[in-house]
Amino acid sequence: MMIIVSPEPFGMVLMKRDMELVRKILIDVQSRTDTIPRGLIIDGYDDAVVARHAEMLVESGLLKGNVSPRSSDTPYPTVIVQELSWEGHDFVDALETEGVWKTITSKFSAGEIASMPLSILKNVGMKLAEYYAMQKLGMTD
Repeated sequence: MMIIVSPEPFGMVLMKRDMELVRKILIDVQSRTDTIPRGLIIDGYDDAVVARHAEMLVESGLLKGNVSPRSSDTPYPTVIVQELSWEGHDFVDALETEGVWKTITSKFSAGEIASMPLSILKNVGMKLAEYYAMQKLGMTD
C-alpha cells in the first residue's frame, strides 16, 4: 500500500503554524476602526503565509469570514474577514493583557508555541490573564 501526500496545484501553502503571526492577525483585525475593505499585510510575512493563517483562523472559529476557492489565478485563498468572533475577542484580549504574551514567550520557545494546540494556548492565556487580574485585586496568595 502506498500513501501519497500531494497538495493540489495552486493549493495550500505548506508551512508550520506561527502563533506570533496568529496573534498579529487577530490584533490587526481587532484594531480596525472602519469598514473599508483593505488587504491584510503583516510586515515580515509572505502574503501566502498570512492568507493561509487567516484561512485557518476562519476554520477555527476565531475569525468570522469567507474563504474563496483557490485557482490558477490565485495561488492562495482569498479570505474575506468580517470580524473577530466572540471567542476570537476573548483569545486576543487574553494575549494582550499586560504581561501575558511576554510570559508565554519567555517560558516557551517559538517551536513549542507553534506546536501547542490552539485550545491549550488560549487556556494558558486566559489563566494568566485571570491570575494577573486576581493579583491586581489582591486576591492571590
